[in-house]
Amino acid sequence: MQSFNPGNRDTRGLLHPLVICLALLGTALLLLWDQAQAMPPDSGHGPGRRIHPPGPTASHHREGPGPLSVQEVRDLLEQAGGTIESLPNGFFSLQWFPADWKSRKEKRIIVTLHGSGGHAERMFHLWYRNRQAHDCAIIAPQYARGGEGQGSMRFEDSPAIYDQLRIIVQRLRQENKADDHTVLVLHGFSRGAARVFELAALDRAPDGMRAFSAFIADSGTTMAENHGQLSPMLRRLSSTAYDGARFWLYCATGDHGGRTCQGMRRMQAFITSHGGQVDDLCVFESDRHGLLITGGPRKRSTALDRLFSYIGDLSLHR
Repeated sequence: MQSFNPGNRDTRGLLHPLVICLALLGTALLLLWDQAQAMPPDSGHGPGRRIHPPGPTASHHREGPGPLSVQEVRDLLEQAGGTIESLPNGFFSLQWFPADWKSRKEKRIIVTLHGSGGHAERMFHLWYRNRQAHDCAIIAPQYARGGEGQGSMRFEDSPAIYDQLRIIVQRLRQENKADDHTVLVLHGFSRGAARVFELAALDRAPDGMRAFSAFIADSGTTMAENHGQLSPMLRRLSSTAYDGARFWLYCATGDHGGRTCQGMRRMQAFITSHGGQVDDLCVFESDRHGLLITGGPRKRSTALDRLFSYIGDLSLHR
């Protein structure tokens, strides 16, 4: 007669229910984690969502000269009372408004477009660290998606970016953050600057918003993407496409071996021949790519001083 020995018990029948319980517990924990990450920060500036957009913005990649990673910039944004606002198709914008925004009589908003690095966070940080100098609200839309590196990223074209801008402006007005007296300035860096020339035409078109008082093109033209030529969209513009539009242009003398400044001078002539006005072409003695990295809050460059002075003097002009 075989004696009973607990150590020899066949436990195979118990393993299957145990595995199921562990799997269900793991799924529940993942759901709770996702819900926690989706909770909006309490900013006091309207609805915002803590989201994980597609592409490199979800990483801790450090881009350019800035000392902060993408996640560190997002943490800074939340601490400053800013929000990440969702846009259609998985895109988003970073938004920050000064604490006294609603009580201000004069309101200026910088909408800044990133370059080929594909990070709205970088552009937000470069403007935010100089906030005391320009005293504007900051909105940085994301218009690229994909993996790390330019070659694996997909960038929205200008009509799609303008659709994003329409939504952003409409929401600003619905939330009483902007009205017909608010000065909106569209800034673009590098690839974003190339888009600015096309977006200005869309904004001035018969079905455009005419929302922006000025357009700032920083270190980029469409010629770098089109073998030294204007983009197809710009080549199709009428002679009055920029009617009433104001531009502020920037290039560094050594940027891309001087080709950026050559392109900016061509764009200056193109703008004036199509009804626009170039208020300034700032040519800076440097070989660095980008106006906002020529100085910082502790030591500003003459180029930054010219830019901030221009923005501060802008009146409502549409």
